[in-house]
Amino acid sequence: MSRVDDGVCDCCGGGDEQSRSIPCPDSCEEIERKLKAERSSSVLTYVKGSQALAANKLKFDNHVATSNAKISAISPQIVQLSTKLSSLEALLLEAELQVSE
Repeated sequence: MSRVDDGVCDCCGGGDEQSRSIPCPDSCEEIERKLKAERSSSVLTYVKGSQALAANKLKFDNHVATSNAKISAISPQIVQLSTKLSSLEALLLEAELQVSE
């Protein structure tokens, strides 16, 4: 907790210890410079992260579109093969019944 004239330099400008003989350096500009640098770094990190997210989303969307196109392309073949399989299974069942008679 900051108190005036308590022998502790609490304020960056040293204004809280004016009546004592304790020299309090004015560090406000240095603190502000550091805070601005930290903020700039955080903003840069955010921007880079946002750009990476957008790029990854675009890759994902392209992958989904490509996958959906491939699925659409083979769907008719799957239907054909499924129909053929059903016919062959029916023939197999018929042959098995004839053998067992």
